[in-house]
Order: sequence, then C-alpha cells, then structure tokens
Amino acid sequence: MLNFEINRFDDYNEVIENILDENSSKIILFNGDLGSGKTTLIQLICKKLKIKEKVLSPTFNLINEYQINNDFKVYHFDLYRIKSIQDLIEIDFIDYIYSGNYCFIEWPEICKDLIDINFKEIFIDIISEDKRLIKIN
Repeated sequence: MLNFEINRFDDYNEVIENILDENSSKIILFNGDLGSGKTTLIQLICKKLKIKEKVLSPTFNLINEYQINNDFKVYHFDLYRIKSIQDLIEIDFIDYIYSGNYCFIEWPEICKDLIDINFKEIFIDIISEDKRLIKIN
C-alpha cells in the first residue's frame, strides 16, 4: 500500500500519476468519509485526463459519463444511495466495469463482490481540515 500525505493542492500530482499509471487498472474505488475529498480527487484526475466538461458528483444520477476522446470515457459512480446488488444489476453496472473505460466509484462497499477483475482502491483519511492521508492499494 502506498501512502501520500496531502498538505497542499500540488501534493495531489504524485497521487494522480500513480492512479493513472498505464499498467494499472482503470477500475478505481474511492473510500472515505463524507467531505474527505473523493469527488475533489476525481475532478483532478479528470482534469489530468483532459476532460473539458464540469465534473460533479453523481449523487442523484448515480452515474455521470465524461468523454476523454473519441475512444475512451470515464464513468463516475456514486453508490452512496444504492441499497442492494439488484440495484446495481438494474443500472447495468457490470457492463460499465467490463467496458474498458475508466470507472471511478465512490462509496464502493456494495459493489466489491461484483468486480472480479483487478481494481485499484483508494482510501482517503481526514487528518485535519486541510490535510489528508491518501492510501492506494
């Protein structure tokens, strides 16, 4: 597990480089308490991927889709309100996972058993108001 201490905005650069390592999975699970910075980190990753659209948390939509280029997309999930695996099946969650595109998943606890391919897992701990510890597994 890699640990990154975030004290200022520039500290995210190394984290993002690790997450987007071309040899790692495009399925990325984001864990952390409310307000820990999951969506902020996803916004920064999308900026690095040159997504021009405004990246927002899909809290009410469950999923937002962003175009990277003509070939690839980012699917951004917020599973906070999902109550059952059946709910995931109804939104064709598995199809997204096997699409070959990036899948950024906030609140992933309920979906872990459905993902049987490699994924990267991010844990964000709040140390103080302006300090975070990010662990990548």
